[in-house]
Amino acid sequence: RFERHARCSSALQAGIEASGLSLFVDRDVRLPSVVAVNRPDGVDATALRARMEREFGVEIAGAFGLDIVRIGQMGEQCRPENLHRTLLALGESLRREGFPADVEAGMSALNTGLTAS
Repeated sequence: RFERHARCSSALQAGIEASGLSLFVDRDVRLPSVVAVNRPDGVDATALRARMEREFGVEIAGAFGLDIVRIGQMGEQCRPENLHRTLLALGESLRREGFPADVEAGMSALNTGLTAS
């Protein structure tokens, strides 16, 4: 279970970064239970999260006092099908909010990370 969570979180992080986003926490101190993503300039985080939920049925969190979005990585979220759904929803929602997310590169990096042994 611990290995699955670590692998899934690492794969999601790689997918997010390959999509053109940056992560809030330095790699050496990240937790596998939550991924904090910096909000791209020009994107309203509240509108992004609302679009993800409304159009894709994916709910992610904001943060208290920080301009980031957070994606939980515990339990059922750490299943490949849920990771794919979440990353696709994030990337497509960002595109619709005006950020040129590279959804294809993100999904490819996610798949590579999930299949790495």
